[in-house]
Amino acid sequence: MPCPTCQQENPSGARFCNGCGASFELACPGCERPNPQSASFCNACGRPLQGERALAPERKPGSYTPKHLADKILRSKSALEGERKQVTVLFADVKGSMELAEQVDPEDWHAILDRFFKILSDGVHRFEGTVNQYTGDGIMALFGAPIAHEDHAQRACYAALHMADQLRGYAKELRRERGLSFSVRMGLNSGDVVVGKIGDDLRMDYTALGQTVGLAARIERVAEGGKVYVADATAQLVSGFLRMENLGEFRLPGVEAPVRIHELQGLGPLRTRLDRSRARGFSRFVGRALELETLDAALERAMQGEGQVIGVTAPPGTGKSRLCLEFAERCQARGIPTRQAHAMSHGKSIPYLPIREFVRALFGIAEADDERVIRQKVAGALALLGRDLQEELPLLFEFLGVSETEARSEPLYPDSRQRQLFGIVHRILESQVAEEPTVILFEDLQWMDRGSEAFLAQLVEVIPRTSTVLLVNFREYQAPWMEMSHYQRLPLRPLGPEASAELLRDLLGTDPTLAKLPALIGERTRGNPFFIEEVVHALVERGALAGERGNYSLVAPIERIEIPQSIQTVLSARVDRLAESEKTLLQTAAVIGSEFPDDILARVLKLSEVERRNALDTLVSGEFLYTQALHPIEEYAFKHPLTHEVAYGSQLRERRARTHAEVARAIEEIDSTRLDDQASLLAHHWEQAGEDLRAARWHARAAESAGFVDIPGALFHWGRVRSITTAAPETQETREMRLRACGRALEAAGRAGMSTAEAAQLFDEGRSLAEQCDNARALVRLHEALAARLGWSGDPEGQRQHLAEAARLAEQVPDVELKVVVLQRSSVAQFHAGDLRAALSLAEQGLRLAEKDGAFTATEFAVSIYRALLLARANVLAYMGKLDESARVLGRVGRVSRGLNVAQVGARTSHIRALVGANIWLNRGDIDQSLEAALDFVALAERSGSTWAAPVSALALGRALLLAGRFAEARDALEESLRRAREHQLGLEAEADHLACLARAYAGVGDSRARATAEEAVSVAQHKGARFWELQAQLARAEVLLRLEGASAHPRIEEALKRAESLVDETGGEIMRPALCQQYAELARLRGDEARRAQELQTAHRLFSQMSATGYAERLGQELAALAGT
Repeated sequence: MPCPTCQQENPSGARFCNGCGASFELACPGCERPNPQSASFCNACGRPLQGERALAPERKPGSYTPKHLADKILRSKSALEGERKQVTVLFADVKGSMELAEQVDPEDWHAILDRFFKILSDGVHRFEGTVNQYTGDGIMALFGAPIAHEDHAQRACYAALHMADQLRGYAKELRRERGLSFSVRMGLNSGDVVVGKIGDDLRMDYTALGQTVGLAARIERVAEGGKVYVADATAQLVSGFLRMENLGEFRLPGVEAPVRIHELQGLGPLRTRLDRSRARGFSRFVGRALELETLDAALERAMQGEGQVIGVTAPPGTGKSRLCLEFAERCQARGIPTRQAHAMSHGKSIPYLPIREFVRALFGIAEADDERVIRQKVAGALALLGRDLQEELPLLFEFLGVSETEARSEPLYPDSRQRQLFGIVHRILESQVAEEPTVILFEDLQWMDRGSEAFLAQLVEVIPRTSTVLLVNFREYQAPWMEMSHYQRLPLRPLGPEASAELLRDLLGTDPTLAKLPALIGERTRGNPFFIEEVVHALVERGALAGERGNYSLVAPIERIEIPQSIQTVLSARVDRLAESEKTLLQTAAVIGSEFPDDILARVLKLSEVERRNALDTLVSGEFLYTQALHPIEEYAFKHPLTHEVAYGSQLRERRARTHAEVARAIEEIDSTRLDDQASLLAHHWEQAGEDLRAARWHARAAESAGFVDIPGALFHWGRVRSITTAAPETQETREMRLRACGRALEAAGRAGMSTAEAAQLFDEGRSLAEQCDNARALVRLHEALAARLGWSGDPEGQRQHLAEAARLAEQVPDVELKVVVLQRSSVAQFHAGDLRAALSLAEQGLRLAEKDGAFTATEFAVSIYRALLLARANVLAYMGKLDESARVLGRVGRVSRGLNVAQVGARTSHIRALVGANIWLNRGDIDQSLEAALDFVALAERSGSTWAAPVSALALGRALLLAGRFAEARDALEESLRRAREHQLGLEAEADHLACLARAYAGVGDSRARATAEEAVSVAQHKGARFWELQAQLARAEVLLRLEGASAHPRIEEALKRAESLVDETGGEIMRPALCQQYAELARLRGDEARRAQELQTAHRLFSQMSATGYAERLGQELAALAGT
């Protein structure tokens, strides 16, 4: 008798199938006694068994197979019948089904099973498998027959993962509503079957070879509930594409040898274009031996520690991607890891699209990984690199689109995110290439967004110090880094005649009828491989060629064969020959993008499910498209960018605009929970749809979202808002949107390296709009933002003017937050101007105003301003000589933000806090603590990449090295700080301090530039009216003269010291008074006045002690003791 599960023939009276081990008996649900299949009642207790038999309803395949799959089976059955095919078998059933059936009413149990079977059949059909049999409380499914698929094992695993996910939700529902512990187990195995007759009712006869079916059934029976167990044969076929846990060897009933079983856990790392291309089959790779030799040579140099950057450039269709992918495949075969990312044609408006792909590859994140898995992978990778990177987790989670579980302890400047991300990526790459060389591939640079371009430029800079080959390709692209010595341009020429002929032999074959055709094709295609392939496709579709790939014959007269002059013409003709449904799908897909998810396509396309599926099958088989992913989201991609371009350009503009609008609506509906992530894409679609106002709204949303990750991207979107609203009919909304764009862009001006002239232009535009909109609040923020930019660039007069106007306007607006913002910026300006008392007063005024408003610190932005005020107060107190009070205020800063996530808006305080902390230790004179604090500040600046913090932290390090007497190191740090400050026009409010410290370092190493640098420091400070920095410059001038010229320069030294003394009184910078006394003491020593020397040193010691400058006091005390001893 045949087994109802695997169809194996068994002897009459058998109790178990000798093919799969399935029981032929019915277990009584009452007494559990086994009964024959034919029994109607239990032979032990008399209980009816009809209900148990009803668990296996007779179902005809035609009744449950979707029409598009049924059509595909019927079309291909003649080719399959009698064929030996490799398949993957999947068994699934409910664990403990009879016990569960006892707990509910029979009708309810049937309803539960109906829903269960629907989930299973939908999952199988989703991946083009077929349900071969319903087995009572489960199913048996086949992948690879009667619908042939080379990737049958992957499809079966994807189906199992999809079903498991759906069934978990169903099980939770049954537990919640019925109290049932419902779990499903699955087993998979791969092997050969011989396909028999396929009936018109879709029923397929087959003969299993070996243990193909029986082993899958046995594996399912040992699987735990809720788990998917996989035979070793299947695991080997999907290695890399799916993630497995090796469970070891199992003893299974009816199987003599132990069987190795794996648990299917999720998607694996292989998801690249290379993997997909290999799976669908390449044409022969010819004519690129020299180029591969060049790449191999670059790899050899990289493996010796000389990293290389190679740029492959060529016109479309020449084979840039193919060459890069072949090289990557060769590297993978050698065990060299490759990391890949590619830009997309619509990606210029989507910040960091290729960089996100690259970062996901670095962490081994698969498409189907949920947030929990992503967090585990990222946290685990960073943990291996050191505890100092743990604080970067929120940034990475944000960048990867994973919600944060807790706030950052210290927020970052918005513009800092790009460089900090690069710093993390660099650390990961360093750790990887320390053990083995790595190949990184970036495709289609011509479509990169500006944020990604900046990221790539930074990556190029560090490549020479690694064992890495960075391989990029592009049509036409220029970047400054292409002038670097480790970059090599590799132009890709068309194939030569011999290589073209070899490719055509592979595509066409060698039938005598083809004798003249290769020369004709070669003459017109001029060595373009993609052009050659498309011509062959076109001739097949036109009926001029008969047969199959590699074995064609020419069935049309050679005189009637016409070869178009361009590849675009060939592609256009192929598109035009498509059936209407296929052409419509291709054109619609082109509007969605070069890669597109099926759910968006289905929502936009006006085709039935069957028509859409059939059209997709035709386009995939015709090599217009290929399947990008099947799980968790079904995605497709255009085989070549030119195909995408032709399909897009073949549509009339009006129709294309309508489709863009439909795509945008579909994305808004389907991705409603993550619209911030899709804002850039939605802005692109609405703009192409001609819906300018909608596009502007999405550009604004994209800019707000990108502002904390990608400043260039944010400025791009704000620029689009300005352009669109300028061109649109003027309304209140367009004016307000444009005003907002001007304000936000101006706030980012300094951080993005925008010139003061560009910032002033933004201000003028914004001021005009603010006046039109009667928006005093926006006008205040514009004045404050421009004042900040002018201050950083070293224009104190311009800063004062705009701050005065901001303060005047803020008094007219009943907005406490606005007033506090202006007071904070004004306090900082007064500090740099040298009026420390006024700076302290303004900071304290702002704090009182904020504290008077009980709800002020309830918002994240208000908290960041409050913290900035505390830091301004702490900094001023430190330079006024009140170090203990300054430290107490600094300690309050960290406590203010507890319980709030300030990462999004509190970006202005992290570096300031590091600066103030370093300043306190420097002013205490503690060498070790100063160096530690300064190095921490430098590390923070490097990780964050803040353009402002880089020179300021280098200045702090230079001061700490001066304190330690390490003058050569101090000189290097200070030269770098000054270079960066002047290059970016940032940090120049303290330019005189940079110069003063540099002069002291020069003097310490005996460099004659010390005098001129000190004089320049004084001149710069006086020109800017920066009295406190002039105080520093005058002291540096005196120190240089004392070191280099001695007593002979006493008139100039006294002049400098007297000016410094008056500046201490004027500015309130009491922290410098004991240093002034030390300078007087040194002058007295040189002039032989020991009494004056001792007096000045004792005064300095007393002042240091009163100020709690303990390091200075301790060292000076030792000097005084030595003097007393002599």
